[in-house]
Amino acid sequence: MTQDKFDEAFGQEVELQGEILKNGEKERIHIAQLKLLKPAAGKEFFKG
Repeated sequence: MTQDKFDEAFGQEVELQGEILKNGEKERIHIAQLKLLKPAAGKEFFKG
């Protein structure tokens, strides 16, 4: 997946780290860390 897809999904610019889990034909992403780069409150939000 591209970074643009994640930005679109969260409705803002995000940075994330994790791993791609493959289960047959389906792929999932296990997110270990998520950072909202430009949150509405003006401060960076960090989860992880």
